[in-house]
Amino acid sequence: MKFEIDLNDILGDENGVETLQESVRRQIVYNLTTTIKQGIQKQINQETARVINEEMQTALRSRMGALIDDIMTAEYTPVTTYGDPRPPTTFRSELIRSITENMVYKKTTFSNDANAFTKAVDSLVSEQLKAFQAAFDKQVAATFTAA
Repeated sequence: MKFEIDLNDILGDENGVETLQESVRRQIVYNLTTTIKQGIQKQINQETARVINEEMQTALRSRMGALIDDIMTAEYTPVTTYGDPRPPTTFRSELIRSITENMVYKKTTFSNDANAFTKAVDSLVSEQLKAFQAAFDKQVAATFTAA
């Protein structure tokens, strides 16, 4: 029994047999072109992203004032937790209402329950009292020492 293997069938294609030199050249050219294509595509993607970011920044800078005004004055209809509509309002009026509600000093049992205004007032009063106590103690000590 005899087995014959024709390497032309393995190495060849529809164009015929490819020599080792041609095969190496073809593979090198294929790898170089693939690497160059990927590098160019990566560079194009980076440059495109950079240009888009710059244009977006420029557009946002030029439109930011108008956008903020539109957001502040646009009327919307808020809803309750259960989805019931409330009277229409604007962001500006809701912001004013919220600030007004929170600018009330309410002494609470727990410091965690105090709002930001109450915490700020308590902190300021505490600092002022500490400064007054230090000055008072200093004056009493000076008077006591002199006596």
